[in-house]
Amino acid sequence: MEQMGGAFHVTDSPVSPSLTKRGDRLESEYGVPVPTRWVSVRGHDVALRSLGPAITSLKPNLIIVEQALHNLETYPLFAQARRANAEIGMWGHGRSYSTSQSQQAADVKQWLTRRTRWFFAYTQAGADHVVQNGFPRTRTTVLNNTIDTTALRRDLDSVTDEDVADFRTRLGLSTGKTALFIGGVDDAKGISFLLEAVPLIADILPGFALLIAGDGARRADVQRAESDGLPIRYLGRLDGRDKALSLKATDVMAIPVGIGLVAIDSLTAGRPIVSTQGQTHGPEYEYLDDGFTCIYSQYKAADYSAAMVNLLNDSVRLERMKSACLVRSEDFSIELMAENFLQGLLAWDRVRKGGA
Repeated sequence: MEQMGGAFHVTDSPVSPSLTKRGDRLESEYGVPVPTRWVSVRGHDVALRSLGPAITSLKPNLIIVEQALHNLETYPLFAQARRANAEIGMWGHGRSYSTSQSQQAADVKQWLTRRTRWFFAYTQAGADHVVQNGFPRTRTTVLNNTIDTTALRRDLDSVTDEDVADFRTRLGLSTGKTALFIGGVDDAKGISFLLEAVPLIADILPGFALLIAGDGARRADVQRAESDGLPIRYLGRLDGRDKALSLKATDVMAIPVGIGLVAIDSLTAGRPIVSTQGQTHGPEYEYLDDGFTCIYSQYKAADYSAAMVNLLNDSVRLERMKSACLVRSEDFSIELMAENFLQGLLAWDRVRKGGA
């Protein structure tokens, strides 16, 4: 942040109760802890954060908040920012992706967004959406949200053919007949749907196996299904080289709903995703192209099973899609995302200082 003559601070608060079982929260030495209390409102987790002390101590000029209606601290923050002579920007999807939202709630979200001074969009489509709803395009930044692909490629490169062979032997996997799920092991990511589809796939394609990497509320169901003889290998939560090994040992990724940053795993590892059509995916699904880097079926276990089997049985098409994934992956890196964010901040700061 030296180019702005200041410092950059990130506030930090506990994850929502509904997501704690995923075990994917990371502690950071850089976060500024914010007192937080979670309450349930009509089955939804709502955060009550106290930002006043952070605003008073840090004295920010620019404040970036999540584009989310359930963050109740955002509403009084506008008054706090005015008193502190600060401006508020938003970081978010642009529209609701993975959850259904009433038109009234969508309108309120866009109204709240228009009250801010800058918008950092996960993807181009998100930026386009807020612009279509009255936000100035000149005040938007497209981040191309991603993970650290440099680290993932390094981990992938460190996995040898012998490592993959040993892994497959140990888990009883057959080349050309293995799929991998990575994500939260819960209903939001379609675990129950996968448990329904797996035996259908195995009936058509003997030797098929599904690797499940992650944790969540449905872990016991997965482990029970594996114990009952379903061709599933539950791996638990994987990171780093362990995740890279599971990616290299598989042929495709099975992500029926809720595609998010796993799209980057898919592209970087060259493992196309088999998913379903619908509105349950995150913004990162826009990085994928149906028929080239992924396949979408109808949201029916039989249709999904057929799509999975057809792709695994078509080695020429599968190799072509793997190559397409690798080519597309070059467009994404944490370094590019950080640069996009920095350039957005600098542009916003110039406008603020210019009084526009």
